[in-house]
Amino acid sequence: MAAPRSAPEVYATGALPEGFVPVACRFVATRFTRRREHSADDAFSDIPLPSALERATWRRQVEFLAGRHCAREALFALTGRSECPAVGVERDPIWPTHVVGAISHCRGQAAALVGPQECYRGLGLDLERPFSASQSEDLAPLVLTPSERERGCDKARPFFVTLSFSAKESLFKALFPLVRRRFDFTAAELVEWDLRGSAVLRLRIDLGGEWRPGTRFHLRHCRFKGLLLTRVAIPSSRVLQQSRNALHEPGQTISHTERTHRKGYHHD
Repeated sequence: MAAPRSAPEVYATGALPEGFVPVACRFVATRFTRRREHSADDAFSDIPLPSALERATWRRQVEFLAGRHCAREALFALTGRSECPAVGVERDPIWPTHVVGAISHCRGQAAALVGPQECYRGLGLDLERPFSASQSEDLAPLVLTPSERERGCDKARPFFVTLSFSAKESLFKALFPLVRRRFDFTAAELVEWDLRGSAVLRLRIDLGGEWRPGTRFHLRHCRFKGLLLTRVAIPSSRVLQQSRNALHEPGQTISHTERTHRKGYHHD
């Protein structure tokens, strides 16, 4: 018999740094055990396991279920419907109509971010354990572009490599549903970042359509439960146009966030 659904930690915009959860989006996180002898993860037993994971390790199965659990709760908070995203042929989550989102898990922590498609074309989310100095040295050749290797100072190098890795994971999750093409870590590079939680990625390759070299993506990052959490939000054409129109309104300048609030997209 399935155990009752556990109550995950649901974070509104005030529980994370201001602006981390995009306007009109929902973020849900939960802890889970990766040890088989513990039964707490029975709370996920009412979530179907895809056939591709039936022979996977128990650890991989519970990571998947915890992520889907967060996605289900986030979707319920956004739409009022209890449903899990399906699994696509590329193993990517297939979200309900008019919804975009992303899922991540790391070291017993899972999280999901969802939002309305009328506001966002894509969302990306990633959790990572901060790399040690030795890990950052091992991963730097894989993760960093030549320009990033010059930019990452020795003192902050482990953090910089972790941030670059996580930011690019988030970007991939946001862009893949739009371009349906896989790309590696050198497809984009960090060109701006600070310790207050802001960063900018710049695309280095042509992914087709509007996603040309030089395209910039603003992202946010923060520490969360001892992990690094990054997110990318690609606004919809409608929201971008509203922002452009606002900039031309006489006597006022309205930010994307403020404009969206005025249009009633914020659900908190």
